[in-house]
Amino acid sequence: MIKMNDLIRLLMVSKKINRKNINHKGLEDLKVIFYSYMIFYYNHENNYHEVSKCYNLIYETYTKNEAVQEKLKKEIDFGFSLDLANLLENLVLYLLISPHSLERE
Repeated sequence: MIKMNDLIRLLMVSKKINRKNINHKGLEDLKVIFYSYMIFYYNHENNYHEVSKCYNLIYETYTKNEAVQEKLKKEIDFGFSLDLANLLENLVLYLLISPHSLERE
């Protein structure tokens, strides 16, 4: 969907995925891939706070589980880098440029 730049279908598919179910043990690699797609969508919508939350979830999942690091490559299909320094840098960057809200505090 991203390669065809079909963001409406990406949003429709993401709404069908229950965020609680993706947190189950054994689905960590799918969780990283799902939130990397959501970063692409939220970045297109200029929703930088959601982008930072997605980076935070990816960073936490990727650092806690070495099996995920071995299973996933350093880069996902559409050019999303899974380098730990890059993930942390983007997390902080998007958190800084997101508008101020109570959730951010």
